[in-house]
Amino acid sequence: MSEDAKHAADALSEAEDSYNNLQDTINSYSNARDNIDSLTQGTQEFKDAILEANDAARDLIELYGVASRYNANTGLIEIDENAIV
Repeated sequence: MSEDAKHAADALSEAEDSYNNLQDTINSYSNARDNIDSLTQGTQEFKDAILEANDAARDLIELYGVASRYNANTGLIEIDENAIV
């Protein structure tokens, strides 16, 4: 394999890894959001789901520059998932 082909293969592999990491983070956020919708606000389960969703949201913000807003009623960092897919 030529040096150029090796560099191209390495770049492709890095791009695939980055894309997969982004998708995993989006899925983590989405799953946590779905879970929140089925829980009663104020319960420990609700608080734990908020923390899980916010962790994923912070990753999306810090790593990918995703826009967000904070919902003061629930404590949730809200991400428009459609804007990043």
